[in-house]
This record gives sequence, C-alpha cells and structure tokens, in this order.
Amino acid sequence: MELTARDALARTILLTRQQRLPDVDENDLVSALANTTMAIVANEENLSSSAAQATVVALVGLVTACGIRVRLVMPTTAVTGHQPPMIGDDLLDGLCKLAADVVPGVEATVDPNTRAGDIVFVLGSTPWNGEANRAWRLTADAWSGSMLKPESLGAPIPARLPLGGLAAAVAAAGEPYRAALQSLVAGGSRLTDPALLVPAEEVTLRLAPAQTPESGFNMRSLDLVSGGALTSSLMHALLRVEELDLNIRLWEPEDADGTNLNRYVLLRRSMLPISKVDMLRRWLRPGISLTDFQAPVDELRLRQIGQWAPWVFVGADRVEARWLVQSAWPEHLVVAGTVDFLAVVSEHDRTRPCARCLHAAANEARAEVATISFVSYLGGLLAATRLLSWSAVGASPDSQQVTWAYGDRLDSPTGFRPGAVTREAGCPICSRR
Repeated sequence: MELTARDALARTILLTRQQRLPDVDENDLVSALANTTMAIVANEENLSSSAAQATVVALVGLVTACGIRVRLVMPTTAVTGHQPPMIGDDLLDGLCKLAADVVPGVEATVDPNTRAGDIVFVLGSTPWNGEANRAWRLTADAWSGSMLKPESLGAPIPARLPLGGLAAAVAAAGEPYRAALQSLVAGGSRLTDPALLVPAEEVTLRLAPAQTPESGFNMRSLDLVSGGALTSSLMHALLRVEELDLNIRLWEPEDADGTNLNRYVLLRRSMLPISKVDMLRRWLRPGISLTDFQAPVDELRLRQIGQWAPWVFVGADRVEARWLVQSAWPEHLVVAGTVDFLAVVSEHDRTRPCARCLHAAANEARAEVATISFVSYLGGLLAATRLLSWSAVGASPDSQQVTWAYGDRLDSPTGFRPGAVTREAGCPICSRR
C-alpha cells in the first residue's frame, strides 16, 4: 500500500490531538499543515558559510517533516560543508529534492518573493521588506541561536561551529506548526489552552556559555544505545562539526518505517525500507566510522559488551534501558528523552546523581509514541551540545546537570530550564556504585 501523508504524520496527529486540539479531524489537520507555507529568505552572503547552510537544511527538514510546504527566496548557491540528509552540490536543488522526499505531497518551490500568508524567516543580515503572515530574523553564534523581530539588526551566521544555527532552526520550526493549528481554531476546532498558539515574539536558545571553545573536542569514541529519533538528531548535529573524528558503536535492532518520517531527521522517504543502522551509516563522512550491533542492550548484552566507550549516549524510549546502561557506570553518560512537547537531557558521571535518580519511574510501553520533529531534534541537539562542551571544558555545574526544554514554547520563562538532579534516597543504582 502506498504511503500517505496521514500515514507519515500519524505520530504528529496523535500528539496534536492529545496536547492541543483534542477533537480535530485527522484529515483536516493534515490539510491545514499542507496548506501552511514557510518561506526562508537569504542572499548569497548569508548562505556562504557551512553553518548558515546547516541552519537552512535543518529548518527545511524539520518543517517538511510536519507536512508543511516551503518557499525558498534565495539564489542558486553551491553547497559547502557536510549537509545530510541533503544530496548534491547545489543548495536550492538539494533542498527542493529533500522537501519532496519526506512527507508525501510536500514540496519546496523557488520564488523571488514571499507571499502574504507565509510564515517567513530571514537569514542573518539579509535585507527583506516583503509580505508575510508572521516574520522573524534568524541569527546565531557558535553556541546560541536566536529568532528575532524581522526589523532587528542581524549578521551572517559565522562559519566555524554550526550548533548555534541549528538552535535557531529548532526555535523557528514550531512557528509554522503553530500557524497551521491557528487556522483550525479559526475554523472552530477546540483548543486546550489558547496561550499555546500565541506566536513567539523572540527566542534565544543558548546551548552553552558564550566562552565555551569552538574546537578542541576531546571525544574520539562514542557508544550509542538506540538508533531512533534522538540519535538521528544527535548525529545530524555531530556530523556537521568538521574537526570531530569519531569511532562509533551503535546498538539498534529495528528497521525504520513510514511513521518515522515525522521526526527522523536523517531519514528520506526514498530510503525506505531500511534499517535504522543503515539510515545512519548512509550519511557518515570521512573521519567518522560506525560499528553496529543490530540487537538491543539487555542484561545479557550488557555482560557481553564489557567496557563501554569513554562517551555514551542513550536515546532509548524505554526508561529501563537508561537504568541498565547507567548501572554499568560509564565514564561520561548523556541521556535524552522526550514526552509530548518536552525534551529532557542530562549528563552523568561516577560522582553525581545517576540516570535512575532522574528517571525514577518505569514508563509504559506504547504501540505508537506521540512525537513531532522539532521536539525530537531539540533533544538530540541538546545531547550533542552536552557531549561536545563536556569534552572541551569539563562537566556542567551540578546546578545544570539536566535541562528541561519545551520545544514549542522556548520563549516562555520555563521553556528552557537547566537544573540539578536530586539524588534519590535508596537509589538501587547509586547504592551499588
């Protein structure tokens, strides 16, 4: 049976009905998303760096994974840097082909102007005075990204490290989705909380302190537990850090399917059917290698693994998998998870409270997990940031061991909140350390 947009967006539909529009008709939601257009405006100067292009590629990928169309108001430009999952040497052509290869029916078009109904993002210092429904300007430095009012002064996104540009992209990606839901509410759909659909005025997402080095990442070996949405997002970011060389081991037994297109940022529809391992291997660059184990990490496998790599990332949905890896006490462990619109990312070493102290309750197995692209990507990006900054300057302060981040409300006072992990009395993992 041919994959439909409704199939690809099944988990986004589920999340929307659970958390935003409880009574919305599924077909109406898919249509509202398809009838929403995001426009990206950029000139040649502001597309010249690999970090700026990473911003655009990430934003197109996240928004098209929501079933939303794209308008590209930008010149033909050669691709610079490693930009998966885009293919080819021409940025415009590659973006158009990427947009058409995620959710069925979605496309990107090249246009000299924005239109009155567009949700517009202007890149860096690009001049713009066109039409829009809403508009913002995207700016970034190495470790932070901002979504500002369009009249704000901007500068081209600097070339060296792409993480700030990726932060700007994830901050922006929720706005076209919000606009689509607003159109449904205007048509009579019931909304759980009107404040949730108010457009953000401005957002600045700081991933690490401004003085954090942009190089010198002392991370050579990395173990990955799970090859799903969070790991795909983590790798989407790490593959763009040009100086980073990595030997990776990955444990993942499953194949990707059409319902993963809504948030596996390295998955294109034309790649299906494919294992999650091969999805990640498809985009490796020189300097990054991958050894795979197409099996889950369970107690038997844990005994067989023996020594973990110095750096370990767990992106598994199951809380029990996080406990199991933590029980082996890797030297540097980063754990990421998402619940609805919330991403939770933490770091653990052999002295601080463990992952079970943070994730104390087992979660119920669910046949279909409600998810959306920009929340999964936020979790992976925060995890990549913790690994890189930890390897460069050491562990975060105890008061910032975990970050809670609401992917669609990063502008709220509690939308991005670092905090401490409290050691649980009687924790069975900490007690065995």
